[in-house]
Amino acid sequence: MSRNTTESYFLNYCECLECTETPSSHPITNVPGHGRWFTQGEWESHRRQLRNRALASENLEQISEAYYNSTASEDPLLSGSSRKARSQINLPDSSSRRKRPRSPSPPLPPLQPSVRRRTQAPGFHDQHGENTNDSSTFHHLGQLLHELRAPEKVIGSKYLYFLSPPHLHKGLPPRQSESPAFSNLATLDPNVPSNSVVIGYSDRLNRIRQFAASNITGGVARTRLRSTILLRTAERYQVSLKALLFQEWTRQYAAKREINFVDTSRFFRHSVKLLPPEVLAIYLLVSALHLLSGASLDDCALFLGSIAILVQFVAKKSSSIHAQTSYKNMLKTPRSVLNLLDINPQPSTYVCCAECYCLYWIDSDSNDPKAYPNTCTNMKLDRVCGAPLRREKNTKHGVSHAPVREYHCQTPKEYLSHLFSRSDLKDYLYRDPVDSSAGSDGVWDIWDAPALRDFQFMDRTRFTKAPDGESRLIFSLNMDGFNPYGNHIAGKQVSVGAIYMVCLNLPPAIRHNPENVYLVGIVPGPKAPSKDEINHLLRPLMDDFLILWRSGIYLSRTHLRPNGIRVRCAIGPLICDLPAARQMSGFAHYTSVNFCSICKQKRENINDLNVTEWERRTFDDHRTHARLWKQAKTKSAREKIVRTYGVRWSEMLRLPYWNPSLFTMIDSMHAFYLRMFQYHIRDIWGMDINFDDDAEAPQDLTPDLPTELDMSRGNYVLRYGSKAMLKALPIAVLRELCREREDVSIDGNLGELAARLLEYRVRQGWFTSEGNLVLDDDDDDTQPSFPQDPTAQSLPGPPGHFLSLGGDTNYYFWNANKTMMKELPIRDLQLIFETWLRPTLSPQPSEAEIEEWSADHLRELIQGERRRLGIVDNLGKLRSANTGKSKGVAGVLGRDVLKEIRKDIEQLNLPSWHSTSHRYPGEKRWGKLTAAQWRTFCIVNLPVTLVRLWGSAPSGSVEQSRLQNFMHLVTAVKFASMYNLNEERISKYEYHMHTYLTSLRRLYPGVTITPYQHLSLHFGEQLRNFGPVHAWRCFAYERYNHILQGIPTNQRFGEYAFAFCMVSALTATRMICEKAI
Repeated sequence: MSRNTTESYFLNYCECLECTETPSSHPITNVPGHGRWFTQGEWESHRRQLRNRALASENLEQISEAYYNSTASEDPLLSGSSRKARSQINLPDSSSRRKRPRSPSPPLPPLQPSVRRRTQAPGFHDQHGENTNDSSTFHHLGQLLHELRAPEKVIGSKYLYFLSPPHLHKGLPPRQSESPAFSNLATLDPNVPSNSVVIGYSDRLNRIRQFAASNITGGVARTRLRSTILLRTAERYQVSLKALLFQEWTRQYAAKREINFVDTSRFFRHSVKLLPPEVLAIYLLVSALHLLSGASLDDCALFLGSIAILVQFVAKKSSSIHAQTSYKNMLKTPRSVLNLLDINPQPSTYVCCAECYCLYWIDSDSNDPKAYPNTCTNMKLDRVCGAPLRREKNTKHGVSHAPVREYHCQTPKEYLSHLFSRSDLKDYLYRDPVDSSAGSDGVWDIWDAPALRDFQFMDRTRFTKAPDGESRLIFSLNMDGFNPYGNHIAGKQVSVGAIYMVCLNLPPAIRHNPENVYLVGIVPGPKAPSKDEINHLLRPLMDDFLILWRSGIYLSRTHLRPNGIRVRCAIGPLICDLPAARQMSGFAHYTSVNFCSICKQKRENINDLNVTEWERRTFDDHRTHARLWKQAKTKSAREKIVRTYGVRWSEMLRLPYWNPSLFTMIDSMHAFYLRMFQYHIRDIWGMDINFDDDAEAPQDLTPDLPTELDMSRGNYVLRYGSKAMLKALPIAVLRELCREREDVSIDGNLGELAARLLEYRVRQGWFTSEGNLVLDDDDDDTQPSFPQDPTAQSLPGPPGHFLSLGGDTNYYFWNANKTMMKELPIRDLQLIFETWLRPTLSPQPSEAEIEEWSADHLRELIQGERRRLGIVDNLGKLRSANTGKSKGVAGVLGRDVLKEIRKDIEQLNLPSWHSTSHRYPGEKRWGKLTAAQWRTFCIVNLPVTLVRLWGSAPSGSVEQSRLQNFMHLVTAVKFASMYNLNEERISKYEYHMHTYLTSLRRLYPGVTITPYQHLSLHFGEQLRNFGPVHAWRCFAYERYNHILQGIPTNQRFGEYAFAFCMVSALTATRMICEKAI
């Protein structure tokens, strides 16, 4: 017992059985102990409880007699002198005992501070004062014997931490727990709070044993007998305790032999649990200021010191015993606070090639210069990359070498170890999410839908139905790019990507919380990896998830399983915008010929809306074609496979269960809000505050109006050009050519328009059905000259002659783009040079000199002349005679309609939880609309205004038709975005979306179905497979990008991963404080 500085308070320390089971730290010094500390009032109450137990211990005399009769014959220690001692005790018979009145127990001595000696039992001298007679000693021996419990009940399921961790040893100690080697190994770590109960129990056994041994000699026989019983019991319990420690040490040692053993002990040695909640709250606040608000370390140190002074001033006014000393030992610097909270991640570090993104693992703690090569050794088809991997860095010690670029990624082992150590997630990580789904009342979550609910393991059983001792998780995967400088800074065009994963086993309410998300890594900038370069960054992740699928990892300890558990994981849906999804899954870009990831529709048939006729892709065909791409030895062979099948190799195909056609998701945020809504409002309706309102405009969505020169060239190509030349014409020219001919429809995309014109010129007799040119009888071997730009200088030259690729020298000189010029063989280049350049040179080169020139030299000479004439710009890009897209003067959503929309926006009251729309739609100076703003604007604001303006229009009018068409789109999106789905709602979505697209093409003949609109017809199938979109849309990942953009890293983009992981760990640590409060 120690006296406090305040006279009205005393602190008393107790190590009885009850107190050692629930130990507490010292309220002033925060030093953990094996017992409990009490104030004076609490101590009085605790003493009264002990006194009642002492009064009840008189009856233990009979219990001791019965215990002796049952054990004396077996225990040699109780034979001989002990039996003689027993014969000297005159015990009345049972009848006399019942008649004898109960004598009052001797009064306990008054409460006085005492100094406890190590040889005294804690339950006797510390709690009851000095031993005054044998009767009192006898009663206290009985009380100790009654309170003493077996070590199995004390240890229970507690996880023990040894000073010498078992998984660090190479061999087992001797089997005898009494061996010195074991005694050294099996020592518990006194700095771990969870060990305090067992350490206190062991110390208590030692003190009880010493106390019992001191009373075996001297005194009355019954006291010696009870001392002997207590001594033998304590010794037996000590042997049992050592055996249990040996068993636990051996179990932990054997656990390291588990396949892919992961030591998670560092997540449970958390000093934060020993901090008072008030101090922890201050530390969390300082950390949040530094990590989230961007406050400097100096500013945080000033704030930390100021708040420490404030709380000490407030503590002086308080009468609490903790008030004056609770903040005495507070940390002074933010760095020490961050180290104490232990939120620093331990990611894997790779050197990343700046050219091809190939990765080379390095040990961040090692300075070995030979850890990775000086140049990249990655084979890019038939050549080695060879890009430098080191850069010089000037330091105060001179010039040193550092990696040219680093890629930091958090391994799944690190993330899972942290996830399973958290107490707030213990109810979700071990259960089968299928069993806890909503049930028969519709589809509420992704686990109510068949894609993951029926997902099978290698043994053909349901994956999430894990056996005992195992946990199984399924993750979604996302990659999204963002500008670390923010989108509002002009001139900073930098792209940094982030790879996220979300554990779908968690309930929807907390699934996407930042503290639960798994940030795999930050894709280093300043440019995004192109096409298959992303495979280098995916390879480490796929390596880990192959292990997690086949054998799993064994976590040495979790919050709910102190003996460890095996964890298996799988990757499910890939949730990205369309370009990123195609890149990661290995599909061709959505602008290619094979634009769809679900069916085999070609780009030329994109306007076909007959869904039942579309041929589906298969998993086996996709793998076969991807392997062909991987095995191809040349770039042209790979490009041919992509053009033919729309597939390239992806590292995700290494996962044997991952079906790209099934798991490559169509994100509702990008598909509906940022694409289809925006396309309809901006491109089809032409929303602009500078336009007049015109109910008839724009009917034809031709993007620009071709000039007279463009049409002259187009008519020339139609009459004399090859098929390739015709398809090379702009779509505006093709549509105008169709419009000039009454029997040719203007509906369709570029391929459809070109096909109709090819059929038209065959009907006219200009070409044969095989595509051969038919000349008139009065024509000679030459064609008419290709129309020239009247604004350019007219040069003399002979009539155009055919080239090997079709077309003539005039056409290629005036109309060929960079790609067409690059594909020309050297003979055609020589013809163009002799026709257009050789006559202008002085002196003219000889034919022998021209024959010696390479194709690149001829191409450069021709391009230089075309630049001089203004045919191409300085970059070699073809300049059209048309100056650009014609500026419209009228639109469906012009200034008058937009004024009405703005009035309704100002007068409309939305719920506080609902996002608001843009206050100034149609004005570019106010910036772009976000996905949430497009959703509100098209689902809430536009229907309110347009129904008021157009709803009363006559049936069949343009306004009524446009309103009905748009409302089909709005209704379809509403059904697709519902939180609860059933087959009826999905069918209604499919009906309204199909009706919208068919009526759209009827109302606007010039429109072409976009890839997102095509994919929207597949969206109903994904709703059936994966349930409501809230589990697989990109809104949450965009919020993570926003968090990353707000983290100051001093343009060191690789530190985003560190900072985000620290923020997530900080948020998780906050829960400890909330729980303590």
